Amino acid sequence: MTTVQKIIWAETFAQQCQALSEGRGNFHGYLDLAYELQPSDGALDPAQVARREFDRLSHAESHRQAAPT
Repeated sequence: MTTVQKIIWAETFAQQCQALSEGRGNFHGYLDLAYELQPSDGALDPAQVARREFDRLSHAESHRQAAPT
């Protein structure tokens, strides 16, 4: 993957995460996550990876909120 392709993949991932969060997410944080995921998931569709990660993070957040304090 070229540098330009990596940038496009990361931006597509971050844009999809931003859309899934209805604009409430941190775009730069999503970009950082994209670059962390690229070595393992860079060959996959960034929109599908974003959906998987958003679902995973949402699931973890819902468990954390449901845990007794």
